[in-house]
Amino acid sequence: MIADVRCMYCGATAGELVTVAEIPTGDGTGRWTSYACRPCRIGGRLVPFLAHPSGSRGGLHYWPAAVPYELVARLADLGDAPQLRPITDRLFPAVAASASRVVAGRDRGAATSAVHAAVMELRKAAVTDTDDRREPVHLFTSRLFPGGGGDDDTTAAAEWTRSTLDAHGLSAAWPVADAMITAGRTRRPWWLSLRADEDAVAIQIHRSRAHRTPRLPDPIPGLANGVRHAYSVTPVMDGLCMWASVALSTAPPPSRDEVLDTLAAASGERTRLPFAPF
Repeated sequence: MIADVRCMYCGATAGELVTVAEIPTGDGTGRWTSYACRPCRIGGRLVPFLAHPSGSRGGLHYWPAAVPYELVARLADLGDAPQLRPITDRLFPAVAASASRVVAGRDRGAATSAVHAAVMELRKAAVTDTDDRREPVHLFTSRLFPGGGGDDDTTAAAEWTRSTLDAHGLSAAWPVADAMITAGRTRRPWWLSLRADEDAVAIQIHRSRAHRTPRLPDPIPGLANGVRHAYSVTPVMDGLCMWASVALSTAPPPSRDEVLDTLAAASGERTRLPFAPF
């Protein structure tokens, strides 16, 4: 903790206060230094001063929207976090380029990929050796797209889906989601939803009925070895519901003996079953 300073937002003097800005004074004789406590750094999405990108250090910097709230909270646990500067040096220019109207479409796509990569690096940096309280992923979000198959439809859906999955550490599910977006292309408005927990990612598309049943390629290009998925199309009253479930864990199921050992540990003795439990 820094002595005799206060959080610029709530005025707190207790807790971990971190420098979030250093601005030269008007007469050039010194600097105005601003501090923020952990809750205010999370609520304000503030980047610590020592983690500011090298080319624009000084005033307040805010984590961009591509960095989800739960990751902002984990980054706040790192304190001053000077180790993040190489990542922010790539993240902030990429965010600016991806949103610029004067940057060519191909370059914006490359910048968007760079943003995804930087967010993944931030996620890795936020994991510490003492971090044994990592919460399971819980994601539930959906979005309506206009249909027609144009850039504001399938391209926007792909960019939104990939950034959402990457931000939550669920990139393994991206090839399946991409294949579903391509297969489910429609001229009418359609819904895309993403759900995830610690076991699987569920991708669902609700669209109008069509003359053909959308199917995914087999095998799906880009799908990592060992990543399992299930896919189905179900008719509903006003259209079709496409859904896929992508397993997050590639670990094999427990053997019969492992199950018996688990039961024995719970009951104090080896339980004898006349048949395998699966």
